[in-house]
Amino acid sequence: MTAVTTGPHTMTGRRPVPAGRAILLAFEFVPEDSEPVLDTAHMLAVLHLARADAVRSIGGADDTITAAAARAQEQRDQAIAGQVALIDEHVAICFPSPRRGSLHTETVGALLARLAQRWQHWHELAALPAAAPRARDAFRRSPSSPAPTTT
Repeated sequence: MTAVTTGPHTMTGRRPVPAGRAILLAFEFVPEDSEPVLDTAHMLAVLHLARADAVRSIGGADDTITAAAARAQEQRDQAIAGQVALIDEHVAICFPSPRRGSLHTETVGALLARLAQRWQHWHELAALPAAAPRARDAFRRSPSSPAPTTT
């Protein structure tokens, strides 16, 4: 898959930030010969899915299991932070000179990590039956999604 990129060319002639659709597709699978940002976006999605699975499986566990799970979550959080740093380093290389002022309050890596987390949330909601109260409430709160139909 060839990633479509957006944004201005950098001083090196590269376009460091793939298009939104390419990033969303990278959450699902790793494209062949993909760009570093897409590889890292995929890893962010995998880490967020693993984090959510671990939270669900802890319920009713004793202190030893809970402590081990907490350590594993901390390792996942550190891995997510590492992936964010990789994206930010890539963007810094492609855009070596900072612009005047800030364009956004988050780095590109932090933004993609947050997007991966939201993707993971929607992934979980999509698995729920539309008639489930949790799914109905979540869809109602989301201004960008159609209301689910009940059967």
